[in-house]
Amino acid sequence: MALRYMPEPGRMVADLIPFYDEEYYHAYYLKGFQEGTGWARHHTPWAHLRSKDLMAWEELPNALETGTQAEPDGGACFTGSVYREGETVHIFYTGFSPGHPDGREQIMHATSSDGIAFAKNPANPILRVGSEHYGYDEDFRDPFVFRNEEEGRYWMLFTAGCRHPVNGNRRGVIGLAVSDDLRNWRFEAPIYAPDAYPSLECPDLFRMGDTWYLLFSQFGRTEYRMANSPYGPWTRPANPYFDAGDYFFYAAKSCFDGADRYLFGWCGDLAEGKDAPRAMWGGTFVTPRKIVRAENGELRLACPDIYASSVTKSHHLDYNECIALCGEWNEEPNGSIASLRATGFAALLQKEAKEHISLRLTVSKEERTGTAGIVLRASDRLDNAYLLGLDYGAGTLRLERYRAVRAFHGSALDGERILCERPVPGLAAGDTDLLVFLQDDILEVFVSGVTMTVPLRDIRGGGLGLYTSDGSALFTLKS
Repeated sequence: MALRYMPEPGRMVADLIPFYDEEYYHAYYLKGFQEGTGWARHHTPWAHLRSKDLMAWEELPNALETGTQAEPDGGACFTGSVYREGETVHIFYTGFSPGHPDGREQIMHATSSDGIAFAKNPANPILRVGSEHYGYDEDFRDPFVFRNEEEGRYWMLFTAGCRHPVNGNRRGVIGLAVSDDLRNWRFEAPIYAPDAYPSLECPDLFRMGDTWYLLFSQFGRTEYRMANSPYGPWTRPANPYFDAGDYFFYAAKSCFDGADRYLFGWCGDLAEGKDAPRAMWGGTFVTPRKIVRAENGELRLACPDIYASSVTKSHHLDYNECIALCGEWNEEPNGSIASLRATGFAALLQKEAKEHISLRLTVSKEERTGTAGIVLRASDRLDNAYLLGLDYGAGTLRLERYRAVRAFHGSALDGERILCERPVPGLAAGDTDLLVFLQDDILEVFVSGVTMTVPLRDIRGGGLGLYTSDGSALFTLKS
């Protein structure tokens, strides 16, 4: 089963801040309001979950509450980071208070002896925007603190606007402040100033092998850059985005447990319950992803073993319980299911629909042409359906939606609508493994280092199946 976590009714998860400490994975997060307006993120505390295995999560008391109206965090406690130094756990976070005389956003500090009950620093705020480098539009948030061992001092990265941008849409930089004691901070020049984005939110920085990786989000979409030094220069990889769903795996940040590094994110709700290319702020905590460094130094994501191993044959398609809607299908002696149609479209649909789907299979192709994949939430005649496919000619993973509509001359189809598409490195003839979770209206797909996270709202319910287009394929269901 995939991970799905939502707090009590009326509240939602946003901006996860992961932290591994003393055998626990901690997931602090902004606890927003489910009301679908810009106020959803106001008066948000830092809520707190923890787990020993990434699967079962325990809800703990809020780590931070908003302050009084006159205080810098009177509007909200926004994103930051958690860092342990000796016996003390530190939170560095954003105090948000529109109209505050010292600025809309200021950096705040809190400490704890157990990582659960935190006390705010009486000296707050510990840092205000304003230097020769920063200050445009009062952007000053999302502090990320760690110790730079090579320099023997602490670094704080943050989201900011450069003081003199080309224009407001190109103001975003990732700023730097340094400290010798975690109390007194001084500004230095930004480590990344591309003159390309309005904001580079929720920064994260780590090293794997001999490469440094800088993560940031574009109002949701998480991407990364690579460099040989934490100062840059930063190189854009061939595929800089962490999720094929783009804006549905929001503001992801990582934590390291001593062996592996995991990426934590959330899937945003959709406005008016309709499929859309973007989500609103706030949603559901979804499956953490394991970060894997490829041979060329670029990053890939994989499903953690604890989730992948939860998929059993009982979740899978049974050929004897399926009907062929079109094309010729056959069950092989080893239990694999073959589509034998060389041209055109072929579809096989399970008779009984399942609300939740956990599917693990291998798709085998003899040629690098055509498309092969999975049918989701399909009506009996495939008038309404989602098609999740590997396009071997284009080398991509693609999610399409088909919906039936009524026209004055009779029934017609809305036709395909591509909800998202992303290249799959190395997709070629041969075997490709797919891991698919569809639970609580959120689809998560893992294939060859590519992940896809998309909420599905237009079509509720319907059958599961297989399909091919313009080429045969073999589907092997795995436990």
